[in-house]
Amino acid sequence: MGTMKAGIVRTCSLLLALFAGGCGLRSTGIPEPEPGELFVFDPLALGQAGAFTSPVERVLRDEAAWRAAQDSLRLNLPPAAVDFEQSMVLLLALPQESGGYSIEVLSVESLADTLVVEYELAVPASDCITIAGRSLPFQAVAVRRSDSPVRFVRSEITRRCTWRQNT
Repeated sequence: MGTMKAGIVRTCSLLLALFAGGCGLRSTGIPEPEPGELFVFDPLALGQAGAFTSPVERVLRDEAAWRAAQDSLRLNLPPAAVDFEQSMVLLLALPQESGGYSIEVLSVESLADTLVVEYELAVPASDCITIAGRSLPFQAVAVRRSDSPVRFVRSEITRRCTWRQNT
């Protein structure tokens, strides 16, 4: 009885794969993004130091580009492996004149024919004590591979460092 169920499951899987071939799947088996579709992203690296001296908003679609970028970042831990057949890496780095800044990817969404990456730069408020030296807040995330052009949208927020009572 178990062998018969396994055969049925295998047959259904093959039929599903055949039907999916005519439903907009690329030869790699990765579905085209739907307009308005949110992409799940996995954080790969987050830090505060590196060698980049100008702002970086990059899409890395192969292992060589990702390794080269890692050489310019001071990583605390080695990042997880990335399957570049299925994924790509989005790298954001913004050099600053002092510490206390951070970057966070908020969303990755397919809009029309463009992948839109929204991220936030947290800026330290005047009540923060920061290091007096250059810093490089950065974040790298892995997302499902897409051949669409990518547009980065940055917003800024100010983060307070102390709590004050209303008096």
